[in-house]
Amino acid sequence: MHKDKTAYILRGKNQGAHAAGHNHDSFGYCLEGNYDIEYVDDDLLIEFAKFVRQESAKEFALINSNFQRHRDVGSTSCPGRNFPWNRFLALVTAKEAPAPANVWMGKSGQEVRELQDKLIAVGESLPRFGADGHFGDETLLAVQSFQRKHGISSPSGRFYGVPGPATQEKLDALIIAMKDEEAEDLKNVIFWPSSPSLRESAHKMLKRAVDRDHIDKRWLDQYEKKELRMADFITLKVHIDMMPNDSDVYEVHREDWEDYTERGLVNGENQMIL
Repeated sequence: MHKDKTAYILRGKNQGAHAAGHNHDSFGYCLEGNYDIEYVDDDLLIEFAKFVRQESAKEFALINSNFQRHRDVGSTSCPGRNFPWNRFLALVTAKEAPAPANVWMGKSGQEVRELQDKLIAVGESLPRFGADGHFGDETLLAVQSFQRKHGISSPSGRFYGVPGPATQEKLDALIIAMKDEEAEDLKNVIFWPSSPSLRESAHKMLKRAVDRDHIDKRWLDQYEKKELRMADFITLKVHIDMMPNDSDVYEVHREDWEDYTERGLVNGENQMIL
């Protein structure tokens, strides 16, 4: 079949040279294109599947799943790594007429990449191509998997594999819920630095603030018990830095200032010899 959907029979049914060792009991069907580097438009795929169904039914009376790719029986990559084989099998072996064309099939661009990112975020698998911005067979399977899991569509549904409004809304709702859950988890993260020196500095800062009545002692108690949340520590740090000091030294530099004062290294007195 050509890309303009014109179909030709090039050999009679009793003559074949398409797959060595299999020509005596099979027919060969070909769709124009190089699908190692191209992608099949879904409406063309539907027409091709319809043609295969019609021609096969003439000879076999019924359609079964006994279809093989050229590469399954010969040394070739045909029909190509981008050929949507699973979609083709579903169409050609369907008991009813093929569903309307999936307008997403073969589509490329940022909209597809965003869809793929969402599918991956909610746990669907795109192991081969990932978020490559092209809606092919792999993305179709991921959409179908998502729809089945969430009761949006099923193999018998007319829009199975089409990421329509219901699918998109469910994806967005799940991602928002995941972000809310992550934010809630972050609120409960305990502040406890891995570095001993940082833990000591934080303890000194909190204790000094308690001694000066800048914060309540319960915050220091929580820190010492490893119960102080990260969000609370950040708020406390901002609050402490805004508190008035006994000098013009910022709170963040106070520990060093007091150390230098104690050692007499202020205003040029007893200058440190390096």
